[in-house]
Amino acid sequence: MKMPSIHTFITRLGLVIWLALGLASLSGAGAADTAVYGDALASEWANWSWGSTLNFSVTAPLHGGSRSLSVKYDAGWAGLYLHTDTGYDTGAYDRLSFWIHGGTAGNQRIVVVANGDTSNSLAVTAAANTWTQVVVPFTALGHPAVLSDLYWQDATGGAQPVYYLDDINLLASSAPPAAAPTLSIDTSTGRRAISADIYGMNFADEALAAELHLPVSRWGGNSTTRYNWRTSMTNTASDWYFENLPQGSVKVATLPQGSASDQFVEQNRRTGTRSLLTVPLIGWTTKTASPRNHPYDCGFKVSKYGAQQAVDPWDSNCGSGVRGAG
Repeated sequence: MKMPSIHTFITRLGLVIWLALGLASLSGAGAADTAVYGDALASEWANWSWGSTLNFSVTAPLHGGSRSLSVKYDAGWAGLYLHTDTGYDTGAYDRLSFWIHGGTAGNQRIVVVANGDTSNSLAVTAAANTWTQVVVPFTALGHPAVLSDLYWQDATGGAQPVYYLDDINLLASSAPPAAAPTLSIDTSTGRRAISADIYGMNFADEALAAELHLPVSRWGGNSTTRYNWRTSMTNTASDWYFENLPQGSVKVATLPQGSASDQFVEQNRRTGTRSLLTVPLIGWTTKTASPRNHPYDCGFKVSKYGAQQAVDPWDSNCGSGVRGAG
């Protein structure tokens, strides 16, 4: 397989970056305000409130439309809690707007919270018999990168009389979108061939390696750190209950010749692929007398160390190495 030249690579890279910048500019353009509650709770929002009596279809008082939302706190620190899995980018929506009416009693004391960040909240007091608009910049609510949760929470520690909310909206960012950076690529300078050694795979299948004329195949990863080349076995460590497992299909009588690592290199020779091989120098590896069939040896046997937090579901004598109390 012929490798792409640096000229082709950079040209393609420039096209990808150009497209990405173009799409990023489009995504930030023309964002509109988004309703959380109008005459009903928007479909992507869910009511996760606690300690409150709510009515999402009150016919009076109204700020706009034909319905408003009533909230009555039945216990201290109760809250109206609206959640969405959608998540809203606060770069595109930078303010929360809502209208609040204190009913005939008024003077309800509330804090507005975003994403549960109670250390950054806005205090609101509802006025009796009138609608008041509240506009909250998300910078005042801890400036979350993505908005998923909104609270209107009791601030008194006790029950409070009913109040009303209407026209809850996320307002589109008032700041103009940032200009896309200017990008230019000079493909005629500093050109050099890309090393074929960067094009590789881990434990490549032989047929695929031959088909791709694969330059490099890598023998690496957690298991190779603890690989015993004399027995062609490895220890799984905390990845799977510290068990000693055989590697590859080998002839035990001829080991270490024909081990799994030998077979890996032999395959690469057949496909003209270079070998990138981990050399295990950790100082700990599998015992030479370990059984090659299930049940395997393991580092933390329940029969030796007692009950543990977890055991191998296929071998209850091999544990996680952590006692029940941690």
